[in-house]
Amino acid sequence: MTTLTDKETQMLVAFIAAGVDVNGADTAEDLKQDNMTWMSATDLCGALGWNKQEVGGVMSSLDTKGLIGDSQEGSRGARDTDWTATSAGIDIGYPLYLETLQPVPGI
Repeated sequence: MTTLTDKETQMLVAFIAAGVDVNGADTAEDLKQDNMTWMSATDLCGALGWNKQEVGGVMSSLDTKGLIGDSQEGSRGARDTDWTATSAGIDIGYPLYLETLQPVPGI
């Protein structure tokens, strides 16, 4: 089992949320079939409110764990390349994403 830090979890969930936002996937399998989890470091800085150093460090860690991968392409005219959640990243991240949608008990 892959252990994630809080920041790794937040970033992986951001990738999954980006994909679901684009394709409306109802399951991890749906998201893997149409993997639209594309995000650049710039996108992640904006989504998470972190600086480039934080984003780069966490991206490196998730890449080492095989949970995200570099597309080697930049879209939308961006200078930085887009990354995506891998199949393993989606398998781990999709349930974590669903947890963020659950109401907090007692509130």
